[in-house]
Amino acid sequence: MRSTNDGEKHARRCGRVETSIQLSLGQDRVRSGFAEAGNTSPIAERTPVLRTSGVRTVSPSGVLGGPAGASADEGAELLRWLESQLLSVVSRWLQGMPE
Repeated sequence: MRSTNDGEKHARRCGRVETSIQLSLGQDRVRSGFAEAGNTSPIAERTPVLRTSGVRTVSPSGVLGGPAGASADEGAELLRWLESQLLSVVSRWLQGMPE
């Protein structure tokens, strides 16, 4: 996600964000027995290594963040926010197109 205030807030806990979105799309999309936290250090600490060496160097399981606290309600809220951002960008793009 972009490093806006909202985006950065969500990026720091990607495991929770991704799990919440999946839960909002359908409870059967998340197998809670397999949920595990990966590297939960602040994203600013992970980013340089991620860019140069990839996910496995900072998280052997491949998981960044953790799913703790994820909920379908939070996922639905995030999807509404993502939709509003997409609609805004597309609207601005279409306004700038010649007819």
